[in-house]
This record gives sequence, C-alpha cells and structure tokens, in this order.
Amino acid sequence: MYNTIKEHGINVALNMYDSLKAANDTTYDIAESELNTLGYQLVSENKLNDAIAIFKLNTTSYPRSSNAFDSLGDAYVAVRDKDDAIKSYQIAIELDKNNLESIRKLNNLKKLK
Repeated sequence: MYNTIKEHGINVALNMYDSLKAANDTTYDIAESELNTLGYQLVSENKLNDAIAIFKLNTTSYPRSSNAFDSLGDAYVAVRDKDDAIKSYQIAIELDKNNLESIRKLNNLKKLK
C-alpha cells in the first residue's frame, strides 16, 4: 500500500483497498498493525494528511481498536487539530478504560485548551 501511495497518491491507495475489501479478496488483507505502522511511517515523512487518511481507514476497518483511535489522535495532534485529537483519544478510552497512554494524552490536551 505504501508503494501505491508513493506512486499514485493516497486516494488511489484507498480506492484499491476498498475494492479489494468489497471483493472479499484476502490476498491483501491488511492487518491493523500494518495500517498503524504505515500511518506512523507517513507521519515520519511529514505526509500528515495521508497519515490521517490511513489512521481513519484503520479506525473504520477496526472500529473496536483503542490503539487505532489513539494513533489517529496522535496524527491530529501533529496537524494541531486539538478538537479532533481530543475526540479520538476519548473514543480510544471508551474502548479501553485502561489505556493509560490515551488518558495521559487527553489530559495534556485539555490543559492546553
């Protein structure tokens, strides 16, 4: 998926993912951890909007994953979108009340408001 993003852009990659999912093609069944890693790779390359798109994809593909929402929150922090970061961390905490990292991040953001 990373190569598709590099060569053709995020929209083509997302459309490809959706097409494969719709066709129930398990050849390219991308795990939550792989999407998360890809998102952080894009963050490290300062491709923040692409990273947000991947993290959003991860939350829709794995809606019960506290970690997916925590990572989306991190990307929102990177683009200084505090409101969406707070929402993402709140969802992460709702999904896992023991997610101490999300609790810490949420508390830090609320102090900045």
